[in-house]
Amino acid sequence: MKNWTITKLNLSRGANCAALSTITLFAAQLACADQAEYFVQHKFNINVNAAAGQEFRGIWQWRTFAQARGQDGTATDGSSNKKDFVGASDGNMFADATKAGAFATDTAAFTVDATGSGSHEVGGLAEVDRPAGFYAKASSESQISFNIGTVNAMGRILWGPRWTNSRISGTQSIGRDPVTLSVRDMDTGVLASTTLWDIGLDLGEGGSSTYENGDLKFHGGGHGSFHLEMESPFLTGDQGHMEMSWDGGVVTSSDDSGVFDGLLPTLGGAADLSAHIGDANGNVSLGFDMGGTNVNGYDMGIGFETDGVAEAVPEPGSLAALGLSLASFAGRRRWFGRRGQ
Repeated sequence: MKNWTITKLNLSRGANCAALSTITLFAAQLACADQAEYFVQHKFNINVNAAAGQEFRGIWQWRTFAQARGQDGTATDGSSNKKDFVGASDGNMFADATKAGAFATDTAAFTVDATGSGSHEVGGLAEVDRPAGFYAKASSESQISFNIGTVNAMGRILWGPRWTNSRISGTQSIGRDPVTLSVRDMDTGVLASTTLWDIGLDLGEGGSSTYENGDLKFHGGGHGSFHLEMESPFLTGDQGHMEMSWDGGVVTSSDDSGVFDGLLPTLGGAADLSAHIGDANGNVSLGFDMGGTNVNGYDMGIGFETDGVAEAVPEPGSLAALGLSLASFAGRRRWFGRRGQ
């Protein structure tokens, strides 16, 4: 049941449970239970004008946590640390907790080559079988920061987001996945920073979402909100935003602009979205210009982060709460990049 190779999985439920098909971490057949899961992966390609002799230096920081509580007690597992790297690197950390009728498992992983291309991801599953199991929670976080000396403050990041979540009954899902950029002018010492891309989703009970090959879909459920912001003044290409909230499955506010104009459902409509974002393969091109060539160059920092939470809490009515993405760790907004060439 604990296969840490990311695979396609058909979750075949029992006769009294709905069949699910999703992208997740586990190659197993699951019994009927309260269950929640998430999988988030972001691919990236960084293209900047590196100064002579410079290469990408980075820090990967992770956090994993798993807890299971059953009739025979509570099991907890997890870790939190960081890994410094230069050039190509990778890492994979996980947590696993099992008790009678309760199971939680999750992972955080990254891989990057010497040119600044790679991916990072988080995934997890929490499951409780009644009546022996009481509670299960899985959560994981991944943050990568890169630094490199450049001859100017221009470049492009090709960004490929992807996620999925599944639920059995009630869900709660919140998340934020920013792409951040900081540039220090080595002539003047002035530091400038911006967020090139940010997306967040808060799904209430009955909500679900997938984001695959640029096709973003979600069913909002009872209540929640969604936003996507791509409006940095340093972007050289398409810009725009989407902001929407809903209650009782009905849109209560809706606003979109720029390249996203007209994609959101209108006020009073159903809180469901189906839209394609990016190129034909779902990649978003984030071109930027924060300064031209100077004497001593620039120190550039680029940051990616994501997280996820899955929580199974059986109650009367069989509540299974799910968190996607991205945002349950206090202090996750810290910038871990190093400054200086």
